[in-house]
Amino acid sequence: MAFREIQRSSAALLASILAVAAGARVLFLGNALLWTDEAYSVHLAHLEFGRLLEKLLSESTPPLYYMLLRLWILAFGDGEAAVRALSVVFGLGAIAGVYLVARRFLSSRAAAVAAFLLALAPIHIAHSQQARMYALLSLLAVGLAGFGLGFSRTRATRDLVGFALCSLLLLLTHNVSLWIVIGFTLAVAWETGQARAVVALATAQTLTLLAYLPWLAVVVHQVGREATVLDWFLPHWHAKSPLLHLADTLWSFSFGPFPYLLPALSSPVAESWLVRGALLAVLAAGVVRAFHEPTVRLLVVASAITLACALTYSSLAQPVYIPGRTDHYLLPVFVWILGVGLVTPRLRAATWLGLVAYGILALSVLAPYYAHPSRDSSRRFLEEIRTRSSPGDIVVTTGLTFAEAEHGLRGLPVRLEPYPRSAREHPGYLSWAEILSDPGRLADDAREIARTAARLPPANRVFVILVPHAAQGPLVTELPRVLDLDPDSGEVFSQSVIGTSVRLFVWKPHPR
Repeated sequence: MAFREIQRSSAALLASILAVAAGARVLFLGNALLWTDEAYSVHLAHLEFGRLLEKLLSESTPPLYYMLLRLWILAFGDGEAAVRALSVVFGLGAIAGVYLVARRFLSSRAAAVAAFLLALAPIHIAHSQQARMYALLSLLAVGLAGFGLGFSRTRATRDLVGFALCSLLLLLTHNVSLWIVIGFTLAVAWETGQARAVVALATAQTLTLLAYLPWLAVVVHQVGREATVLDWFLPHWHAKSPLLHLADTLWSFSFGPFPYLLPALSSPVAESWLVRGALLAVLAAGVVRAFHEPTVRLLVVASAITLACALTYSSLAQPVYIPGRTDHYLLPVFVWILGVGLVTPRLRAATWLGLVAYGILALSVLAPYYAHPSRDSSRRFLEEIRTRSSPGDIVVTTGLTFAEAEHGLRGLPVRLEPYPRSAREHPGYLSWAEILSDPGRLADDAREIARTAARLPPANRVFVILVPHAAQGPLVTELPRVLDLDPDSGEVFSQSVIGTSVRLFVWKPHPR
């Protein structure tokens, strides 16, 4: 009876934490327009499998998330809240997994603390509200760690199979997952300390590699494209040393700043050095437990190897280590170690005080995030087009607005024309340096759009979503030669949650 009561109490506690986490993740879920990366996710999810694989040749991610999103859209639709809800499910799954793994291998107190920390972690909430693969990464990382800890302790075949399966799924979710797969594989092999277990682990991971081989050929092609796909990140990477990027990871896992994510995630108090010092002290207390507890030792060693691989590759080959984004698979490990540090004090009051302080600081970050103005106004420029457009109108998208317009105007009888034209094939990114290096092609693209617009009947309109960039110059020059500008054009809107501004112009053909 006592055991059943403990089980019921544990289930009730986990349910309470998940209820809080769910509330934080569904709040304002559908308020904002899908920003560029999210809209690109939906664009890819709408493609047939063969076309998806063809598109991903010029991307930097594998297909698993987009395939799951496609199935999700078939079941629940592609509205903003609907497509983001899949990440909410992944995020809640990661919280439940953090609790269950910690309860099995650490303690019930550490399990509750770690799950609470992840439930209110601002970075995890943000990724759980985006139609991207990062929430799935954290969920699969929990599974990888849990099965790895299980195999290191029991040598059970089911744990080994689970570890290999999570490794494969991680590799099919994001290419950067290679580092955490290497980190946990080596850490588990070292922790087992038995030749027979190491051979079994090596065999399982060899089979994982064989299953991954069909996609590995695509990865080789993608590696050659990463310099283009991630050219926006190069200045940020070279502006800091690898150790400072590692520090950015620690701050983004806690209370910020959150580089390359959302500017609304900020709080001067939460980012103070007093708070950071306390956080590092608690984290250090958790790391010290590695000298006495095999579970913590495995987590620390796996994290160290993972970070070393990621930072070394980014320093010597291509920068793919983006704090607050491509390091997200380590967030569960961070909250486990932080949770262990919080329950280290003999006094329970110290643990409660730490949890209350964490909750207050997390809320101080989340309050402006939820209130960010662009979450209310970001979709207005597409709503303006929906209100004013007629069948046969043309909508010209510039920069990276094609995927957003494609999603926001889906079902509307208008024609989308991207500028530059290459944005149709690569609506998730543009290499501005490459585009500006060929002004003749830009001019040809502008003239082609102008000729298409000139053939419109007098009753139709041309809507131009114009982003502020030098590449738009030829388009701005060509359109006035064949079109008349509506006098009320030029209103400025917020493009997305990342705050980019756009101007919406409306044109009509010259009278014939």
